[in-house]
Amino acid sequence: MAIEEDEFDDAMGRRIRFEVAEDIVAYHEGREVGRIQLEDVEIDDHLSFTRLFGIDVDEEYRRAGIGVELVRRAVAEHGAFARPRLDALGSFGRDSRDYFTPEGAALFRHCIALGIVNDDRDD
Repeated sequence: MAIEEDEFDDAMGRRIRFEVAEDIVAYHEGREVGRIQLEDVEIDDHLSFTRLFGIDVDEEYRRAGIGVELVRRAVAEHGAFARPRLDALGSFGRDSRDYFTPEGAALFRHCIALGIVNDDRDD
């Protein structure tokens, strides 16, 4: 997969550069400030799907549109992808790809409201 770079001005006026490849990574002034990771899951030779493995934005960069832009770019690059239910809670022994943090659930609720991802009626 080719690496694509693009830029975006966040809500705080910071110039954020994105690198789109396997992961989609956000940089500010050369420092990584966010990342979304997707993974391909093969069920058998004829059935596979893509799912969210993880998403994170540095705390001082949150609520500025970077997380939304990471999700938007992931959908543009990979199409729809599986994600945890919005009400899935983390607990000891559960993999982080099986649940959202409260911040992650809020981000995806916002992305649903913006029409970037579909509302999963099972949530």
